[in-house]
Amino acid sequence: MSSTSGAPARGGAQKVRTAVELHRLATQFRGEGKLAEALDRANQAVQILEEACGPVHPDVANVVLCRGDVHQDAARYDQAERDYERAVAIMDQVSGFATVDRLRVQSLGRLAGIHRVRGRYEVAERLFERAVEDAERCLGPMDLDLANLLNDLAVLRKSQGRFGEMAPLYLRALAINRKAFGPDDPRLATLYHNLGGLAHARGRFKRGVVFARRAVELRERALGPDHAAVAADQAALAALLDAQKKYDEAEGLYRKALGVFERSLGPDHYEVAVTLNNLAAIAHARGRTGESVALYRRALIIKEQRLGPEHPETAVTLNNLGMSLMVQGDDEEALQVFERALRILDATVGPDHPRAVVCRRNYQRLVRKDETPRT
Repeated sequence: MSSTSGAPARGGAQKVRTAVELHRLATQFRGEGKLAEALDRANQAVQILEEACGPVHPDVANVVLCRGDVHQDAARYDQAERDYERAVAIMDQVSGFATVDRLRVQSLGRLAGIHRVRGRYEVAERLFERAVEDAERCLGPMDLDLANLLNDLAVLRKSQGRFGEMAPLYLRALAINRKAFGPDDPRLATLYHNLGGLAHARGRFKRGVVFARRAVELRERALGPDHAAVAADQAALAALLDAQKKYDEAEGLYRKALGVFERSLGPDHYEVAVTLNNLAAIAHARGRTGESVALYRRALIIKEQRLGPEHPETAVTLNNLGMSLMVQGDDEEALQVFERALRILDATVGPDHPRAVVCRRNYQRLVRKDETPRT
């Protein structure tokens, strides 16, 4: 962090230098996965800057953004959202030069991202589109912050089921990053990861594996095998292998990723829930229905705690749990689970969303089964 505008109060220059160092440490600790240490340094930096510069200052917004990122990494979404909202509110009150414009764009992007995570897709869309427009106007068409926004907007389109709009966004972001960093930089890993996810969503699993293996290669080279970001890449690769029924390699990757997530992020983190859900799907496919039900239940508890009981991602795990319960013969509970999942999906993403369509099909299949006369 460097001072972005205005002068600190009299005698505050040393305080600002202290805050700059605390912000640097917070960023470093966050990158190392030491979230408690990162939060402590960010809190100290915010307090110092508020005293030295006042509460409505770009430098305060900059560190508040960092603190929001720490909260989001720890799946403390309420706190992250409050910090991102505060950063946007500050930046809406200041103007001046390119550094301020960039921070405003970053603040909007972070706030949009947390709304996407929390299932508020329409709000996220408006914020992302505003941020992209501001970035193109103020920062230019080849700016890295614009590339980040294009990537994040594509992730939102996936959540909305608008797969046809994703590839141009990802590819434009990839072109910006390749020009800035070259073809072998680990900072390209996220885009290869996401291109693999798009291929998965469109049923192009073999092509997706190429992207996903590239993401693992780049990220592992930079961070080592026990980093949560590498685990996320491995889990994405596992999903593509799972889709091709390559269950042995997929399950091994999921279990490796799960161990890293539990150690580095904690046993109740969102990434743990996602990986449990995917392990449950493999157990279901391999006929281990009791195991799949237990894994889905654990994933559901975490998602309800972290995302809320009415989140569309919660509904996805409910639908999956319903499928395993149906195979297990627990039709009454399966019916209740499907009905709850449909209520959530219809209310949040709409009845025509691909996830809602699949869930309704599963529900109707169970209803027809129960209506079939037995001899």
